[in-house]
Amino acid sequence: MWFATKDGLNRYDGYNFKVFMNDPFNPFSIAGNEVGVIFEDSKGNL
Repeated sequence: MWFATKDGLNRYDGYNFKVFMNDPFNPFSIAGNEVGVIFEDSKGNL
């Protein structure tokens, strides 16, 4: 399950949470920590 929060994007796999946050030194991190909407495209990508 995915959760959009003010502190990043959180994924719960049934056992643990993994939090994805912006890292200004990593160009592949998410753009910002405040996530308001999650969208899934027709290919299943978030």
